[in-house]
Amino acid sequence: MHRAEQLAKTATRALVALTGSLLLAASATAQTQSTPPPQAPQPTLTQQIAKTVAFITVPYAEGATTKYVTGTCFLVAVPDERLGKSMAFEYVVTNRHVATAEGVSPSQLLPKVHVRVNLSQPGGEDQAADTVITLAGGLRWYFPTDPTIDLAVLPSAPKKSIDMKPILVSMFATNEVLQSRSVTIGDSVFFVGYFSQFPGLHTADPIYRNGAIAMMPEDPILMRAEGDKKPISEHLYLADAHAFLGNSGSPLFVNVGGFRNGVVTAGGLPYYLLGVVNGFIPESADGNVIAATLEVGSKDNLHSSGVLTFVPAQELWDFLYSPLLKHQRDEAVASMQKH
Repeated sequence: MHRAEQLAKTATRALVALTGSLLLAASATAQTQSTPPPQAPQPTLTQQIAKTVAFITVPYAEGATTKYVTGTCFLVAVPDERLGKSMAFEYVVTNRHVATAEGVSPSQLLPKVHVRVNLSQPGGEDQAADTVITLAGGLRWYFPTDPTIDLAVLPSAPKKSIDMKPILVSMFATNEVLQSRSVTIGDSVFFVGYFSQFPGLHTADPIYRNGAIAMMPEDPILMRAEGDKKPISEHLYLADAHAFLGNSGSPLFVNVGGFRNGVVTAGGLPYYLLGVVNGFIPESADGNVIAATLEVGSKDNLHSSGVLTFVPAQELWDFLYSPLLKHQRDEAVASMQKH
């Protein structure tokens, strides 16, 4: 009996130990299951804004040679309930001088546009792809009727496989927003655009440059033309920021947070689209300062003063809601309804 009692006690202790181990294991499993897995870090606002841009190349023929003008483009969305709830028309935006290859005659322009952008689901080493938009079947660039407005839009959104996001028109720093948010000289700005000196082998990463609003003049600014053509007067703003070849067409944003109207502003949109980069102010020994597009400045070996020029966002807003583009959207809706 003594031996049997010892075996029974030993078995009981083993069973208790095993049960305790199982309970601890079950408790650990329950804790593991109840603890949510760590979330991937969310992209910053500037990282999200970087997804609005792509690198654009416009080819043209010069004799038997094909040449190119390269710049930046970005995507904007114009809501239209006729397409469905929360649906919008999307447009690729850049400068007029990029889309027209800096004044090349229409007969020299080739009917295609190259866009380099990152893929939403890259396969292998390459995370970016070069896509070609063929300008045919009614697909074309649209330009403001005022030839001094350096803007161009293409009503063609990249494919779903492209990692590119649109800027909503609600993010535009229109004149109303400038007044209500007290946007003025000295406010912080930044832009993202194509870095021609480092285009990237496997990715299409834009460069980030920042600065401040330098001037918001009502008077037009003279912009030199290519060759011996006369300068034209354009409605432009100035920023104390450096830009170079490839930055033409870059979206430029203003920070509207901080101390404004006697109070600290918080909440809402911290950044608005203030305009579209298109050129710079060259240094001048004789004081005869005429702005230049980044393409003309590069060809003429002009040195930047560190002040860039940009088309105000109000100009882009007015163009997107102009009769020309309203008619384009009406025709697109009518065509969809027929089918």
